[in-house]
Amino acid sequence: VYDAETFDDIFDGQAPTFREWPDPPATVSDIRLDDSITLSQAGVEPTQLSSGDVLHLLLTWTLSEPLDRDYKLFVHVADESGRPLAQWDGLPNLNTARTSQWPVGESIREHVLLALPEEMPPGAYQVLAGLYNGETGERVGGQAVRVTEIVVR
Repeated sequence: VYDAETFDDIFDGQAPTFREWPDPPATVSDIRLDDSITLSQAGVEPTQLSSGDVLHLLLTWTLSEPLDRDYKLFVHVADESGRPLAQWDGLPNLNTARTSQWPVGESIREHVLLALPEEMPPGAYQVLAGLYNGETGERVGGQAVRVTEIVVR
């Protein structure tokens, strides 16, 4: 049995509020990965960062037909040679969603928060995103979409 009075001395009764962040402006749109999947739009904010900062990326996907497998999402912050210096890989929606369950024709919004390493050297980096088969590592459409360039100070 839960007794709220048990927590009176550690809880001040104030519930935190969540601030809704504005969507980053779209930097790419309507990138078709294959016959089924389109990256409808993607944007990053901020684009001027310091090492250790958090990058906010919004990806919006649209399906034209159902998917028969669950793809993983990747986001890389890469140098000019394409080598990732920061990355996030996993199932969409912070490992909670399966692409095989995405509805056809609806916009699927994916927010990614990616912390840059504290030791990341200053410079210009490209933000790359896409989907891949977790069993084979093969990227959908064989590609990584260049979303934008960021500058680390």
